[in-house]
Amino acid sequence: MNNKDFLYSDLPKKRSEVVKYLLKNRKGSLIKILLLSIPFSLPLFFYLIYSRYFYMSLEESGVLNYCLLNAFPGLFLTFLYGAGLSGIFYSIRRLIFGETIRIPYHFFKGIKQSGFEFGLFTTLFYIIYVLLDIIDKTVFMYANSLYPIVTLLILLIDILLFYILFYVLSSASLYVVSFIQAFKDAFNNAFRNFKNNIINFIIGFHPLIFVYFYSNSLFLYLNIIGFIIMLFPFNILGPLFNLPVAYTLFDETINKDEYPNYYKKGLYRDEV
Repeated sequence: MNNKDFLYSDLPKKRSEVVKYLLKNRKGSLIKILLLSIPFSLPLFFYLIYSRYFYMSLEESGVLNYCLLNAFPGLFLTFLYGAGLSGIFYSIRRLIFGETIRIPYHFFKGIKQSGFEFGLFTTLFYIIYVLLDIIDKTVFMYANSLYPIVTLLILLIDILLFYILFYVLSSASLYVVSFIQAFKDAFNNAFRNFKNNIINFIIGFHPLIFVYFYSNSLFLYLNIIGFIIMLFPFNILGPLFNLPVAYTLFDETINKDEYPNYYKKGLYRDEV
């Protein structure tokens, strides 16, 4: 932030105002973060689109084998994507907190600090996603009448898992905690004010959810076009819309007592 251009009183007073504030004042930094994130996310997203399209051309007998084989390259690409998310989250965290940021230095500092941890978290959730996908395909082949209900249920479970993963990564972006503690903090906060938060989450990440879970090859080219137009900006906007929400919850449940240096950091406070 340039102190000649901004006064302390110009800071947002609530985290809900942070998104508008950053989009207005830090567009250059956000665009740089977005561009740096592309090499980490592009391989996974295109692989998901390709693999879904390829799956639609398989005979039923080859579907389960495909699901299992598909998991292995997906594991590596998901780990790579998770590592990139650590750079995104760390950079956006610094913007939310009003800290000095230098891109690409802080993007790669975030990866150095927690890229491996983020990669493990995202890979774990990808494994769960693959297992659910196998259940979905098995029902399609052997209990077709139940397929629409099971597919809808699995879709909802996948979105909920992705929602929980976001809170796990949000916790990991702030605290140096154990694997179990990160999940505990995520569960404790993800379901507070759940209705409003899940709506905000879906709005913030809807292009990613759309690409990740679509299953009709007729929409392949529409997906690719939508991917190019919408998905990469939301690589940044998804975390940007939702991290202030997560950090507000952390302020109320964790930061005020345990991490006072993080409490309402980056916001205008009358007592300062």
